[in-house]
Amino acid sequence: MGTKTVNVVANPDGKTYSITGFTAYGTVNAEYVRSMGSFSITNQYLGIALGKYYAYLCLCNASYVTWKDGAGLIGVNSLESPLTITFKDNGGWGTDIGDSFLTYAFTSQPPSSAGVAGYLELFSTPIVMVKKD
Repeated sequence: MGTKTVNVVANPDGKTYSITGFTAYGTVNAEYVRSMGSFSITNQYLGIALGKYYAYLCLCNASYVTWKDGAGLIGVNSLESPLTITFKDNGGWGTDIGDSFLTYAFTSQPPSSAGVAGYLELFSTPIVMVKKD
């Protein structure tokens, strides 16, 4: 999956943002981490996919995938213009390092190994957002 255009909209709470267009299976929620001045995207439920699966955004690398709460990617902002945010592992997975996301389908909730149906989308690495004026 190559370049995508996404829309990032601030939520009324002033701390979170909704990202549409990132995945075909729902809106991705991101937290603004003030200390980093950037976004954090963690594993999350997206909605029902294909009429029968529970779709989750899950952190992954070339070998593994996790649906562990809190695992995800955090943005590192460029200093030049246009603003470019490159995402890196947030440390929430433990010793494994994530570098991308999958949209993963499960047959039950909460997500578990027994309920894995497979993946619906794989996102290219690295994940980068570039602000367009």
